[in-house]
Amino acid sequence: MPDKKVAQPKGLNDPDTFLKILVAQLKYQDPMDPQDSATFINQLSQMASMEQMVSMSKNMEKLSEKYETARYFDLIGQQVSLVADNELLTGTVGGVVFDQQQPYFYLDHDSQGNIYTMDQVVTVTGKTT
Repeated sequence: MPDKKVAQPKGLNDPDTFLKILVAQLKYQDPMDPQDSATFINQLSQMASMEQMVSMSKNMEKLSEKYETARYFDLIGQQVSLVADNELLTGTVGGVVFDQQQPYFYLDHDSQGNIYTMDQVVTVTGKTT
């Protein structure tokens, strides 16, 4: 079944909403007491800063996801000890699999096909020879 995108409600952080409000302010301002141009420039500057922060936040989130995935691939061939079902297991990481874009790793010689997360790792002792 294909993923369906859910429309997110637009808030004041949405550039289009901000511009509509700004245009409405200018359109309906009191002609005897017009809005100060410095206030207008300040609002535009704040909007640009907010857009840059949102973009930076999204980029940092993507970078963090890539870093987390790289950590899993770095485990391949490493000897690890981990806790699963209250039992300490030790083995060599054989590979990485993804389930719903979440990375997991598996141990060589695990006939049951179990997969594990980084949260379960207790120690990493290095590459096996």
